[in-house]
Amino acid sequence: MEGLRWLGHASIQITSVRDGTTVFVDPWKLSGGVIPAADILCITHSHRDHFSPSDIDRLCSPKTVLCMTADVAEDFSKHNSTNRIEVIRPGVTVTIGSVTIKGVHAYNPDKPFHPKEKEWVGYIITVDGIKYYHAGDTSICPEMEQLRNEHIDVAMVPIGGTYTMDATQAAQCISVIQPKFAVPIHWGDVVGTLQDAEHFKELITSCQAAILPRHSF
Repeated sequence: MEGLRWLGHASIQITSVRDGTTVFVDPWKLSGGVIPAADILCITHSHRDHFSPSDIDRLCSPKTVLCMTADVAEDFSKHNSTNRIEVIRPGVTVTIGSVTIKGVHAYNPDKPFHPKEKEWVGYIITVDGIKYYHAGDTSICPEMEQLRNEHIDVAMVPIGGTYTMDATQAAQCISVIQPKFAVPIHWGDVVGTLQDAEHFKELITSCQAAILPRHSF
């Protein structure tokens, strides 16, 4: 996981060790000074702790490609009409330079917070031949059975509960999709604690699990 950083909550940075391509997912409350421009920026859905125009502005250069759900793209295009935007729905795959990005289902079958009909997404992001799964805000859903066939290397799943899976449910998700590594996200702000992340790690038996330190620039 050399090229992977957790930036707090559900914010992730993935950097190619081969060509330096930098991908950010759901940047929010980015801390620190000089932040590298994103080559690709992915937004899973429109909730404020995932879609933050001010953080996107900090990361955007004229060359940044934005991958967004339809509602986010419509909203953000009113704010920024210059950057290329790819509208991502579940099942949509795009290739941007050396990186492949696929949208997958992310919703709550059991809660009202993330309805399936919104077509919000998680992402499978392939960088340097490594498949990273960022689950977005989701509960366990039937479509996760299909993710086992994706042969995911690193799975980043929400463990905060309330709006998403809790630690126990997230561990069940990992047992379904069978990645090589599991990383808890969606904790440390809004919902989810370090204790939740540690509990998740303790429950993982089918692969390696790691709690990433929060990175500041």
